[in-house]
Amino acid sequence: QTKIRVTSTVLFILFGCLLFVALPALIFQHIEGWSALESIYFVVITLTTIGFGDF
Repeated sequence: QTKIRVTSTVLFILFGCLLFVALPALIFQHIEGWSALESIYFVVITLTTIGFGDF
């Protein structure tokens, strides 16, 4: 029972993190016309507040 609860919690958190990156990336890809890699790169750099200044 506990193992199932831990597994489902971990999967829920991973899915949430994936959506937290994927949805903005899809929006940038559509609005800005960027490739998927550029969009994901921009979202990750922005969310981690690294900000290399290349966009």
